Amino acid sequence: MTVRARLWFSWPIRSVLQLVVLGLVVEFIILPQIAGLGPTVRTLLDVDSPWVVLGLGAELASFAAFAAATRMMLAPAHRPPYQRVLRIDLATIGLNHSVPAGGAAGTALGLRLLSEAGVPPDDAAFAKIGQGVGASCLLVVLLVSSVAIAIPLHGSSPLYVSACVVGLAVVVVAALAVTVLHRGRALTTRVLCAVTRRVPKVDDDAGARWAARIGAQFDLMTAHPSRLAVAMAWAAANWLLDAFALWCCLRAYGHSYGYDGLMTSFALAQVAAWVPLTPGGLGVVEGVLIPTLLGFGGTTSTVAVGVITYRLMAYWLTLPLGALAYTSTAGERWWQARRPATPRDDSAGSSPDGTRDDRSGNPAGTG
Repeated sequence: MTVRARLWFSWPIRSVLQLVVLGLVVEFIILPQIAGLGPTVRTLLDVDSPWVVLGLGAELASFAAFAAATRMMLAPAHRPPYQRVLRIDLATIGLNHSVPAGGAAGTALGLRLLSEAGVPPDDAAFAKIGQGVGASCLLVVLLVSSVAIAIPLHGSSPLYVSACVVGLAVVVVAALAVTVLHRGRALTTRVLCAVTRRVPKVDDDAGARWAARIGAQFDLMTAHPSRLAVAMAWAAANWLLDAFALWCCLRAYGHSYGYDGLMTSFALAQVAAWVPLTPGGLGVVEGVLIPTLLGFGGTTSTVAVGVITYRLMAYWLTLPLGALAYTSTAGERWWQARRPATPRDDSAGSSPDGTRDDRSGNPAGTG
């Protein structure tokens, strides 16, 4: 078996295959049945292909924006090249969409790959957690803004209220965490120390060290607000491009939505995907998107086919892309580990005490 094949089979293949079969049944058998087979086929035949191509481009651009946000959250001294971060994020998203409660597994994989790329573990953890919290807060902002427009035009719904409450709770928790890190560093240290003292086989001072590391990362980020602003701008671009891909997929089958209908449905579905019931919200996102979009207009067949097309891009496409990204990253590590090290020839430019010379007895830097 080749190296790439062994790397690929290190993934939980059986679980992934079961997921793929289940997902294919849901996406391409159950949902078209709901919409009605005849109308669904006619809708597919009437597709406006350029909008599908534009939607695919927007979805790929959203992946690129996500990687740019991750890279901006890393300290400049430890940033890997952009293409390396892009592959790491694609592998992370692919694993997230492959296993139940994949967010934790995907985050762990992302941290490991970032560490192997030369990013200190503390920097990598702070970057991924900070990006996740920031992206969640941005999603809540999009949800609240769209619901504020939708309620006067289309009426209220218990789903709107529930999602907004959950989203605002996330924002409140994030704000409290930032406040404690900024103004309550001593309290954070005491709490973490109290916890670590009660954990077997953990150093009593581990809590203080963790608090110091988290605080140092927070200080580094707040000392450069422009860097944080750029990272959040890329995170916002990720959400907006993803939502635009959904709009293009719906427009391809003959129905376009305004900001309120599109963003309310999109944000509600993404918030629902936070509940770790299925990998990547498989079935949950569709179950929220279709009825919510129908509340803002369109036919069942148009909406169902549009959502299926969108999920092909936003969900199913990440599986092969993630596998390829992980395989290429792992293959690159394997090659570097086995490539013969090229010894540096310092004899021509170094003296035994480490100072450089020009092989003529002159000290470095002299004529």
